[in-house]
Amino acid sequence: MSTRREFLAQTAVAGVAAAGPASLLEAAVSKAKAPAQNQSETKEGQWYYPPVKTHLIRSKHVAQTFKIQVALPPRRRGDTAPLPVVYVTDANEVFDLFKEHSRLMQVFGLHPFPSFILVGIGYPSDLPYAGLLLRSRDNTLPDQPMPDRQATKALYASLEGLLLPEEGSKTWGGAGDFRDFMAEELVPFIDKTYATLPGHRTYFGHSGGGLLGLFTLCTRPELFRNYVVSSPGWFNHKDDDFGFRMVRRFISSSPTLQDTKLYMSVGTEEDYQPTYYLASQVGASLTADFFRMVALLKNAAIPGLTIMAEPIPNEVHISVWPIAFMHGVQAVFGMRRIGGIY
Repeated sequence: MSTRREFLAQTAVAGVAAAGPASLLEAAVSKAKAPAQNQSETKEGQWYYPPVKTHLIRSKHVAQTFKIQVALPPRRRGDTAPLPVVYVTDANEVFDLFKEHSRLMQVFGLHPFPSFILVGIGYPSDLPYAGLLLRSRDNTLPDQPMPDRQATKALYASLEGLLLPEEGSKTWGGAGDFRDFMAEELVPFIDKTYATLPGHRTYFGHSGGGLLGLFTLCTRPELFRNYVVSSPGWFNHKDDDFGFRMVRRFISSSPTLQDTKLYMSVGTEEDYQPTYYLASQVGASLTADFFRMVALLKNAAIPGLTIMAEPIPNEVHISVWPIAFMHGVQAVFGMRRIGGIY
């Protein structure tokens, strides 16, 4: 006796055979020629979704052409008020996800989520992982030790379309160059091209991008009003605590900031992933080091800096990424209260 699946498969085959190639072609052509469905008139004050724009910017600080994607929030026609800007790294991987999730929250103004211009900083490819090697250059600190890359060679070799650094250019330790690209090239371009709210800029970065956010806060804090730092990667390598050293150096300079907010988060299960468990072999821990870093910054009581920290339960390094974006943006815009002892 045939199973239900076999029955359905046989029925489908029989249907195709009965219809014949000509009938199927006629149906396809008929569908292609179907008239467009009627739409409501475009009127002043209606909600609409502005199209995403893409810009290619050649940097003088980094030997790189960056792919910059810009999405405006759902707006009422005729609304030209200036908007805050949220800058997001690793755009090849997450720009579309963050854009659509943000727009769902923003439309009609019903949900506790701000309207802002979303700027994705990525590399000139449509492939999500095309920039893996380039982000290793752009997200690493000038004095950050380079780990043994033998473990990642097989991964990189398995990826099609991986972009390589230009010949003779840096392959590691380029965070300072990338920060200056944002400050001196990207931000002025966005401010000139779009109606932005002066000085109201937010940075979002995850993993290595989170470490880059802390580096920018410690070296050029005025660049952004808000810093959303998600699972900020490794702060030490064996006996070299380069990440903590950077923050201690910043604290020792006795900084005074101007109404700056820092949101930090981590997935509570990150250290249990097989891939990231390897971090323990070089003396690092994504979760434990997060709490150490939060404690260091909190205890410093830096004037003008508000710190919010959120350990996100039952999430690992990748699953926590979009949650941290939503929670972090809401938190720094004053739309979410972050609890916990930190």
